[in-house]
Amino acid sequence: MSLREAIRELVKEEDVLGVGIITKVDETHLTVSIQPEKGDVEIKNVPIRVWNTDDDEGVYIVPKTGTWCLYALVDGRATLLQVQEWERVIIKRGSLTVSIDSTGKVEADNGSGKVLLNNDGSVKIESSSVEIGQGVMGGVITDKTLPACLFTGASMTAFSSKTVKASS
Repeated sequence: MSLREAIRELVKEEDVLGVGIITKVDETHLTVSIQPEKGDVEIKNVPIRVWNTDDDEGVYIVPKTGTWCLYALVDGRATLLQVQEWERVIIKRGSLTVSIDSTGKVEADNGSGKVLLNNDGSVKIESSSVEIGQGVMGGVITDKTLPACLFTGASMTAFSSKTVKASS
């Protein structure tokens, strides 16, 4: 049997490789909609491929809306194979989710705190405690350990968000 004959036996006639445009991205459910280059029917709820999956853990490459893609239809189910341009990479491991967008902005969220590293160099931390390092002052600032913030002087009992700029 030739290779061509073997492939024909494995691949059903309804199995197809296609090219299309991503028309919608649902980051909550990690699915996309695809408008095939040939054909009028939009393919909806196509799962974004997960690399190294263990349940929903792994690496997701979220495509940019309006970009070209390569997809496969296998047994009537669509699978996204490749995208021309991506919008975001999402890494999930346990309760930790790390998101990196195409501008370089990084967001890490473990369910009890969030860190945002913006592409302009600024950092935003949403947490009940912040570990600064192993310096002379001990390194951990919380509303229970200090009467006032080391950086701003604000009362920790009435703590509000403040921007602190480092100087050299």
